[in-house]
Amino acid sequence: MADNDVKEEIRRRLDVVEVVSQYVPLQRAGRRFSARCPFHQEKTPSFFVDPERGFWKCFGCGASGDIFSFVMQIEGLTFPEAAEKLAQRAGVQWRVSAGAERAGQERRAVLQANAAAASWFRHKLFEPEGSHALEYLRGRGLTDQIIKDFMLGYAPDGWDHLATYMMGRGASERLLTAAGLVRPRNTGGGCYDFFRHRVMFPVIEVTGRVIAFGGRALDPEEKAKYINSPDTPVFRKGTTVYGLNLAREHIAHAKQVIVVEGYMDVIALAQAGIRNVVACLGT
Repeated sequence: MADNDVKEEIRRRLDVVEVVSQYVPLQRAGRRFSARCPFHQEKTPSFFVDPERGFWKCFGCGASGDIFSFVMQIEGLTFPEAAEKLAQRAGVQWRVSAGAERAGQERRAVLQANAAAASWFRHKLFEPEGSHALEYLRGRGLTDQIIKDFMLGYAPDGWDHLATYMMGRGASERLLTAAGLVRPRNTGGGCYDFFRHRVMFPVIEVTGRVIAFGGRALDPEEKAKYINSPDTPVFRKGTTVYGLNLAREHIAHAKQVIVVEGYMDVIALAQAGIRNVVACLGT
């Protein structure tokens, strides 16, 4: 099947309203759906989605397109990456160039590494070595349920605990470096864990994939109280907010979003029943 035929098949199988509403809270407006534009700041909705034509347009900033261009802009993807993502959702095969395929493979590998690391951090939180971290979280008033909801974890004290675990299961040093989980040693070769002796906050996109981490130092002498993952093939700090995966539906229901400073602000408000909250990542 030619690429144009595949594109048309994806458009036929996927509802543009359903795709866009994963990212933007849409409201019916006659035969169309409207929202505040996700690509520029505005007070009244000028962003419209036409389900009959399969297109969207913002009459404020002028941006417009189909499901492919929307996913490209909202997630910062290239066309082949967006097409492959939509093809998987539609259940069709998308052919990509060798370069795009390599980039896609790296993104998938980084996401898999992040998922494995998040699971390991969560496990460590409830082991004896994570008792200090768990005590800190419970001391902040968090319940085990809210800890589970936000997938909180613990990065053990030591230079290479995560690196040893991940490489023992087949991950390469190159992959872990690309994911921002380790850094190369200055001398002697090898690598060391980027996050050490910290409470871990996975940064999760709206589709539920772990794209990065934040770490809160437990050592009072540590100069950097909070650190975030560096930019990676799946994460750009300047275009990401924390907590959107859990807050999105509540934002749509409340028609309002509260933006706070940090991870614990989001979690504390969520535990208090205020769920339409996200946080900035850094300044």
